Amino acid sequence: MNRMTSPKKWQDSWFLSLPPNLKLLWIWCTDNCDLAGVLPDSNWQEVGKLVGVNAPKTALKAFAGRLVTHHSGKLVIVGFAKFQNGGKTLAERSNAQIQYLLEQHGMTEDDVLPKAVLPTEADLDCLAGEDEAVVEKAGELKAKICAWFNRRKTTRWTSKEMRALKDVVALQTDPADLASLEQYYMAKMAADQDYRRRDVVTLLNNWNGEIDRARAFCSTIKKPVTQQQIRL
Repeated sequence: MNRMTSPKKWQDSWFLSLPPNLKLLWIWCTDNCDLAGVLPDSNWQEVGKLVGVNAPKTALKAFAGRLVTHHSGKLVIVGFAKFQNGGKTLAERSNAQIQYLLEQHGMTEDDVLPKAVLPTEADLDCLAGEDEAVVEKAGELKAKICAWFNRRKTTRWTSKEMRALKDVVALQTDPADLASLEQYYMAKMAADQDYRRRDVVTLLNNWNGEIDRARAFCSTIKKPVTQQQIRL
């Protein structure tokens, strides 16, 4: 099955950071998946012989955030289908072949789109050996914090920041608490009343304390009165 490829990977810092045999393994994945980005069931020992990787199934962790495991157990290269569709989603440009493949796999387009900012080389160094779900959660939280501090998502985080982020991800923060933190850090407030942390590491190292502050802040915000409440 023919597919488009991009020479820009040879300027991609993530791809260039891979050792030669992992570059070849990645190219094998992009050459052998279908147009939806789903890899076939494979004899990984044979694949390893082809590309010179002793434990290719384990080596796939190097592709965390780019290659994910669907709940069906199938491996998916996220973003591949969109690239094959000219950089557009199926809503923006219909593609009967990709849609058919997704239906055959029991997937939706959301299953094959990137969930967050792809991890950088520094991220992968810090998160090496972690489960792909941890890498994904770290990417999602990192993107949120970038917005709170008005930092570009492409800005490279220091190893100290990444270690602190990894520790926070392990806390498994309740989504409601994360929402409170987001409301707290995105709110406008007077300088003399602004006690929020000024840098990422300090925030991460005082995570639970900031959650307490965020809860207190959110509890003081007056909720709008609804028409139903007025009638009551």
